[in-house]
Amino acid sequence: MLDRRLVFTIATYVAGLVIANAIAAKLIHVGPAVVTAGALAYPLTYVLQDVLNETLHREEARDVVWGAFLGAVLLAVYTHIAVELPAAPGGATDTAYGAVFGVTGRVVAGSLLAFLIGGLVDVRIFAFLRRATRGKHLWLRKIVSTLVSQGLDSAIFVAVAFAGVLPLEVCVSMALWQYLLKQVLAIVSLPVSYAWLRWLDL
Repeated sequence: MLDRRLVFTIATYVAGLVIANAIAAKLIHVGPAVVTAGALAYPLTYVLQDVLNETLHREEARDVVWGAFLGAVLLAVYTHIAVELPAAPGGATDTAYGAVFGVTGRVVAGSLLAFLIGGLVDVRIFAFLRRATRGKHLWLRKIVSTLVSQGLDSAIFVAVAFAGVLPLEVCVSMALWQYLLKQVLAIVSLPVSYAWLRWLDL
């Protein structure tokens, strides 16, 4: 029987990634950087990704990534259906609803592809480093896996979603700032990852 705290952790991780995909189309300022609003969910998802990588076997952690990916796909499908259905009187108009949820296909495709590739690469690198370090140095596994996987994630998302739509220099700047933000969050969230693992006590 699965530990209830582990079930809660997996469910929260999947929810965080679905939220990140749901709000990814909006661009926001974080200091001098322009990033997607999905960055707001990064602290939560980074902590839980590392906790699950540390707690589960590689195959199990990979299955969680696929489950989160399916959740994001279902979000995209049902959101598209809701946008296409005619609005009834008294609720949000088609125009208002479509302005918020009518995300372009490129943004959806970029977000999904970036998450899937980045997530699977993160699981593989984390598992390799866990074996190489014999389960020690969680901080090293967390930082190195994030360096590689989120570099791929940032580059893929910006390239698929915005290349040819925004100027090249804007795309490069967005990808770099998003990548740097992810590295900072990976380091800052280390104490939370350790605390969550102590709470799980598995």
